[in-house]
Amino acid sequence: MGDRMELRQLAAFLKVAELLNFTKAAEQLGYTQSAVTLQIRQLERELGGQLFDRIGKTVSLTDRGQQFLPHAYQILKEVENSKNELRREESFTGTIVLGTMHSLSEVFLPEAFWEFHKRFPKMTISVRTGPAAQLVDMVMTNEVDLVFFLDEGLYGKRCGYSFEFLHRANFVCSPHHYLSRLPSVTVDDLAKQSFILTEENINYRRLMEESLLRLQGKVNIRPYLEVENTTMIRRMVEEGMGISLLPDFFIQEDVKAGKLAVLPVENLEVLMYSQLIYYRNKWLSPALTAMIDILQHTVSKKLQRLGLPV
Repeated sequence: MGDRMELRQLAAFLKVAELLNFTKAAEQLGYTQSAVTLQIRQLERELGGQLFDRIGKTVSLTDRGQQFLPHAYQILKEVENSKNELRREESFTGTIVLGTMHSLSEVFLPEAFWEFHKRFPKMTISVRTGPAAQLVDMVMTNEVDLVFFLDEGLYGKRCGYSFEFLHRANFVCSPHHYLSRLPSVTVDDLAKQSFILTEENINYRRLMEESLLRLQGKVNIRPYLEVENTTMIRRMVEEGMGISLLPDFFIQEDVKAGKLAVLPVENLEVLMYSQLIYYRNKWLSPALTAMIDILQHTVSKKLQRLGLPV
């Protein structure tokens, strides 16, 4: 296997090609002549042919050298452009305000925020949480730059959409609950249980109640506890303190670990989307564009790791 091509070899090649003199090229590069000669030989070995003809004190490019010259220029140009772009990102300052929800923030955002910070170390990320309707109002009034929320698909002329992923909300209980051992569970079975749910009219609870109305003309699942904090809900369900409805991405790791059980409920399906939106007329700065790309990549990668559809 040949030697690995290095940037300093390309720099040496371009300088010799420019000056057609190994001694002068070495002086300008700050190397010894023997070091430049060695770098050219290593490059020639990697490319499988001679790049320079050396006849006495005269140096000229071979046909292979002429052919390789524009490629070497392009490689170093791309490297320099990348360095400049990274230096530019590192100098950005300011704040990105993101509106989101608790369940999404816990699962998807830590990794995304760290990745963004590595690229834009002088920028600040500010997070606002709230119900989906409130978050959408905030993005329309420019109180937040982006909104990453969970609800039925939202589409309108005033919104710009970056990405969306489809999710399922599942009824979950402790694996020690008797319902977890049944091959199927009816809505009437659920109605007899102690429920812990998010607040009324909040995304997947609202969608569940709408599905119940379509299915049987009434909502017969009522919680004994309403709480905004989905982490608290999940923990209480794990401890056998009730049953809940939670999004698949939020419970998947605990289901795999045997801490939660998903109930196979008959004829009741609750589907929703996670979406990233912004005000359509908003200027997307390079930093905002980078945040959008990072969020989409992070969510997709996390869903794949959880074994959920993307």
